[in-house]
Amino acid sequence: MKKSTIPIEILFARELRMNQTPSEKIAWELLRNRRFKNKKFLRQHVIKISEEHFHPHFFIADFYCAEHKLIIELDGLIHKYSIPYDNERDHILKQFGYHIVRFTNNFLLKFQDKFLDKIDQYIISNAL
Repeated sequence: MKKSTIPIEILFARELRMNQTPSEKIAWELLRNRRFKNKKFLRQHVIKISEEHFHPHFFIADFYCAEHKLIIELDGLIHKYSIPYDNERDHILKQFGYHIVRFTNNFLLKFQDKFLDKIDQYIISNAL
């Protein structure tokens, strides 16, 4: 039997895509296929920061628009316990020129139009 050569970060991202939260499913329907402002978004996208001694250092963005280096993160209740990690992750990604916009799952579920408006405002105000 042939051993898989697919990098672990790709396997992890695929697993996340197969197990989307309800809010991720809604966001994906709003963003996929250039539905939002003709911008191409990817979901559960691997952002590799570096690789040292064959150990990749990477983050997986919930949604990513390469044109603007824009990362959209949806935060559920679990993120309440990972605030220091999220802050450090955002800091590292910003050092590499990425822009991060965070929303709570509840916000997206209640205000889909405002979710898109806020992304649009962010893109316009940051002249990305």
